[in-house]
Amino acid sequence: MVGAASQGVTDLISGQLGSWQDYAGSAIGGAVAGEASLYLGPLATGAVFGGATNLAKQGLNMATGKQCHFNAASLGVDTTLGAALGWLVGPEIRGVTAGQGSYSSVFSQMVTKQANGTINNISGATAAKMVASKQAEGLTGTAFGPIASALEIAVTEGDSCGCQ
Repeated sequence: MVGAASQGVTDLISGQLGSWQDYAGSAIGGAVAGEASLYLGPLATGAVFGGATNLAKQGLNMATGKQCHFNAASLGVDTTLGAALGWLVGPEIRGVTAGQGSYSSVFSQMVTKQANGTINNISGATAAKMVASKQAEGLTGTAFGPIASALEIAVTEGDSCGCQ
């Protein structure tokens, strides 16, 4: 959800509607980063988000003839930018990402309990809180979508091959 929302914010700010490949790639990148956030810190998760989104978009673009060749420089820019932005602290929302008993603290407790083997399952309500905390933490990165897009355009300038 955060990946596709990020693409939407980018489109709104840039005034240009992204392709279905952009939205699908962003959603895939967001899902991969969501899973990565369970095991990695924010820097690595940001890098995973940038890299996975780029790989998905390029793969879809090549599969549909919108792009002819894999662009390693584009992957490098998005992965690096994702890592650089990953260290930014998400918005502090009392009860969701900040404070005792917040969704973020519930998330941390559940991950710790799972790692220690002190719980066997997580209720639907607790899982929803965990997802909500990660969604809120991911909102910070959506503001930087236009920056990533501008860098992406600079790196891929002239890369359109018309191989449709």
